[in-house]
Amino acid sequence: MARRSAMAGVGVGLGLAAAGAAAAAGGLAARRRSLESLPYDGTGPFAHRPDKVMQVRASDGVDLHVEIDEPEGVTPDRPTVVLSHGFTLSLVGWVLQRKALIKAGYRIVTWDQRSHGMSGRSDAEHCTIEQIGDDLAAVIAAAAPEGPLVLVGHSMGGMTTVSFCGRHPEIVRERVLAIALLGTSIGGEGLVTLGMGPALDILLLRFGPGLLVNIGARQRLWDGLRKAGRSVEAAMVKHYGFGPDAPPAIIRLSADMIFSTRLDAVAAFMPHLHALDLVDEAVAIHGVEVLVMNGDQDEITPPQHSRYIVQHLPHAEHELLPETGHMLQLEQPARVNQQLLDLIDRGMRAGLPHPRTGATA
Repeated sequence: MARRSAMAGVGVGLGLAAAGAAAAAGGLAARRRSLESLPYDGTGPFAHRPDKVMQVRASDGVDLHVEIDEPEGVTPDRPTVVLSHGFTLSLVGWVLQRKALIKAGYRIVTWDQRSHGMSGRSDAEHCTIEQIGDDLAAVIAAAAPEGPLVLVGHSMGGMTTVSFCGRHPEIVRERVLAIALLGTSIGGEGLVTLGMGPALDILLLRFGPGLLVNIGARQRLWDGLRKAGRSVEAAMVKHYGFGPDAPPAIIRLSADMIFSTRLDAVAAFMPHLHALDLVDEAVAIHGVEVLVMNGDQDEITPPQHSRYIVQHLPHAEHELLPETGHMLQLEQPARVNQQLLDLIDRGMRAGLPHPRTGATA
């Protein structure tokens, strides 16, 4: 039987599934404990230690956690690859791409978006697509101030990347060689659809944010429920995030990221994801090498979202991965890594500067 193709919203289906399972953790200390428990400490297939860790101050004062990998022998003509993660995730989800890119000799910048991972907590007013586009600009200014760039975004990280391009087109023209948009959307139709029917979806969108904030305030209760419901977590994440054959280890890794995200962050971003419209911002990407990838069983940003991107960026390379869900960079790392390396090669061959094709006055 074909899997249901509901537009569950960029990580929101996962985030609300978390709330429904009573599994999300709130509070900085609990989030850090959960993140530190991930197999990311020097052992196991997901182990990785960066060469440098820094805090970057965003325009509104939020500290953004940034990690830098600097393999030996990197030359100034080789681009820095900047990886932006998705909603309810963290930079941990890029570990397999980091390994491949380091092996290929590229400098890498990864970061946690505001109120995610190890970054500081944001107020709701600044949990917007515009702000996270500016956050990416701040990260680039601090961690990769010179030289060519390749920008890679997954899910909400793809929206962050497109927002950045629209708000900082001069940097795109002068420095960006290539862009990869993985399992993401530029809008065009309501993203936050939970597959429960229009009436119930509207009620959840209207009252869900307040509900999530109230749940997040009861930290001890929900931490206890989370301990009792890890199998429920994994089942929900597998349903919304992966294809049928995803290994349990990456499902668990993803669940730990998702259920460590603050519920008030989920609540704050939800309305902006629902109202997303980045078509005009995508204009700034014209003239840059672009890769669009999506899983054919993605229930968060289904394939019609990637096809809509390609309609507005017809020069993009487009690949739909079979039997793959939303977390394609973990589920199909070999294919994603090879496509990223090929994209970087195309970008380096094309070079700079970019023509102002499609630019608006």
